[in-house]
Amino acid sequence: DVDGDDLCSDEDPCPVDAFNDHDSDMMCGVLGPAPAVPDADSDGVTDRPTMVLDPCPDDPENDIDSDGLCGDVDSCPHDAFNDLDGDGLCEAEDSCPFDVNNDLDSDSICSEMDSCPYDGLNDVDSDSMCDHAVCYDDPEFHSPAGYCADYADGRPLNALCVRDGMCSECNCACATACQLADPCPFDSFNDAE
Repeated sequence: DVDGDDLCSDEDPCPVDAFNDHDSDMMCGVLGPAPAVPDADSDGVTDRPTMVLDPCPDDPENDIDSDGLCGDVDSCPHDAFNDLDGDGLCEAEDSCPFDVNNDLDSDSICSEMDSCPYDGLNDVDSDSMCDHAVCYDDPEFHSPAGYCADYADGRPLNALCVRDGMCSECNCACATACQLADPCPFDSFNDAE
């Protein structure tokens, strides 16, 4: 009884796994040297089937997404990219797996494909100017000069939005300075007539 589970080696399905495949995936859980396999009649055929050692002893699916993380420690056990956009949603639940804001303007077009990611009507007047109906300032983003709030209208850094490249990451704070909004979203001539 090498593994101390009170089963003799000739009756033990996992002679080096005291838990005897506790995740029931037909793989023994403890990595180590393979035990000697009995062949009592010396016919070259083992007397009991050998089991493969289990790389994920607490994961019955054995890293089903093949990302190198066992399911019991994988935040997205069925997503090989493990929440690629970092929005806290695994691929199966994430309608926009490459869009951290998950279609912020609710037009059913994820931002990586949306020509107007903050305009739910997607330039309804076809003047190549998106409306800025919704916006998003990334609370974690900051330039060497400051955070998005430091670039808001009326703040000293607002005039530097374009120069500092803040129009995308701080599009609420920099909306005016970056001229992000269509002044007349339903008028293709933008002349308010």
